[in-house]
Amino acid sequence: METYVVVYNGLVQVRSSIVHLPVSMPGTYKVDKVDVGNSTFVSMSEAIRVLESDVLGGAPYRLPFLAAHIPPMGAIIYKISAMNNSSRWNSGSSEKSSVRIKRRSLLRSKDEVVVASNEYFTAIFDG
Repeated sequence: METYVVVYNGLVQVRSSIVHLPVSMPGTYKVDKVDVGNSTFVSMSEAIRVLESDVLGGAPYRLPFLAAHIPPMGAIIYKISAMNNSSRWNSGSSEKSSVRIKRRSLLRSKDEVVVASNEYFTAIFDG
């Protein structure tokens, strides 16, 4: 199972930051930086259990990885691959999971966010 994540830098200077990607399943994930025509290994990380989610129905795990040297007013694409040995991940099924998009409010704030999720991942866009 794999998915792609776009990390955007809206600043006018190069930026590096740790990303905490919400994921629905525990296990090890491989993170690759995607360039035109190839990909570069970034890290192998374990998902961390979250004790309390900031969003109603938020994913119970976070996958931390370093997004390094994001260009000014630009983005980097990362490929996230689940490395879990569970049969749920390696079933060989070619069926694609659908993505649900909902608007939700943060528990501790009146700000509204957009949440896109499927059975494996949840992405939060807080605009």
